[in-house]
Amino acid sequence: MLGLLTCPLAVCSLASGGYAYGIEVGGTPIGDEMYVQGYLDSKATDVLSKFTTISNKLRDRHLQSLYTIAYYSFSAVFQYWIQHCYPDTVRPAALRIDAALLQVAQLCIPGLDSSDGTTMHRLSMPARFYGGGLRSMADLAPAAFLGTLSKALPLFLDSRRKGRLCLGSCHASLAP
Repeated sequence: MLGLLTCPLAVCSLASGGYAYGIEVGGTPIGDEMYVQGYLDSKATDVLSKFTTISNKLRDRHLQSLYTIAYYSFSAVFQYWIQHCYPDTVRPAALRIDAALLQVAQLCIPGLDSSDGTTMHRLSMPARFYGGGLRSMADLAPAAFLGTLSKALPLFLDSRRKGRLCLGSCHASLAP
C-alpha cells in the first residue's frame, strides 16, 4: 500500500519496497501507474467505508431510506474520479464501488438475483426509464471522462473574434 497521506508530492514508498512517483493536482492523481492505482484504491476504500457505515446503521431500521441514500448519495460519491481519471485507470476502483452498490441493493431488495442479466440491466437503468437508477461507475467512466474533457478543452485554447486573437484561455497571463 502506498503511503499517500504522508507524502503527497513526488516519491511514495510501496509496501513491496519499491517507489511510486506522482502528485495530487486538484484532487486527481497524476504520476506513474502504481501511484495512480494506489491513490484511487485509497479513495475507493474510503468510499466503501462510508457505504458500510451507513448501510450498517440503516439496514435493520429502514430499507427504503437506505435505497434512497444509495440512489442519491452513494452512486455520486465516486463520480469525481471517474470524470478526472482515465477510464482504464479508474476501472478497478470503479468495479469495487459497483460491487458495493450491488450489495446495498441486495440488502434493500430481498430476492434480488444478481445472476439474472435482465434484472441487473433494469437495476442499472436510469430511474426516468423505470429502472433502479444505480448506474455502474465502470460503465459510466468513459462518458464521464469525455464529458469533463469536452468542458475543459476549450479553456486551454485561444479564440478568435472578428479576426483578432483573444487570449481568453487559461493561459492569458502568459501573453506578451
